[in-house]
Amino acid sequence: MNYLNQENSPIQCLELSGFEAIDFLENKGLQDGERWLELIQLYEGNPFYLIDIAVLIKDVFDGKVNDFLAENSLVITKKMQSHLKQIFGRCSPLS
Repeated sequence: MNYLNQENSPIQCLELSGFEAIDFLENKGLQDGERWLELIQLYEGNPFYLIDIAVLIKDVFDGKVNDFLAENSLVITKKMQSHLKQIFGRCSPLS
């Protein structure tokens, strides 16, 4: 991903390592720390998605990551959907 962060690139990239993301989840007050790496991997360490999903876990699952992961599905929130639409909207059409 270093090519995205070059001086003349219009795109900047922030990539969290597992340890930084763990600190982030801890600050959000989530439970079941032994499962946080699974959550981070599920959302590929994307800070935008982890913020959104942490709020959902706090609100819907009372902060219990185990309960969220027990659903065994990738949850795409409305914010994530909007973000993905923006990304795909910038893509060139296939020829």
